Amino acid sequence: MHAKMIYVTGGNTFYLLQELNKKQLLSEIKASIDNGCYYVGESAGAIILAKNVNYASIIDEASLAPDLKSSAGLGLLDFYPLPHFGEEPFTQDVEKTIVRYGQRYDLRTLNNHQAILIDDNSQALKGEY
Repeated sequence: MHAKMIYVTGGNTFYLLQELNKKQLLSEIKASIDNGCYYVGESAGAIILAKNVNYASIIDEASLAPDLKSSAGLGLLDFYPLPHFGEEPFTQDVEKTIVRYGQRYDLRTLNNHQAILIDDNSQALKGEY
């Protein structure tokens, strides 16, 4: 890949990860980021940056990705993005995720006006707070 920026939007986290695995794109995305490519992820696109995506099971149906062999994400963040904070129709599911996984993972909430930007081995939350 020779892109200057990779933008990955939302959808079902498990299905997205399944399809990226099928197309063997995870290593390509990692290599691109290591070579200075910007990565912008929203919703599922942010969640896949974590070490694993299991914590998204309340928000997204894992059964929609029947061929997913591993819940390992890109592992590019030392925290776990949790999108849709304070946003309907996800409000209750985000709160349930915080209750269930908040002690196990360093969850970082994002609202629908925010994205994670990784640039030159740094990471930042961008958008309205």
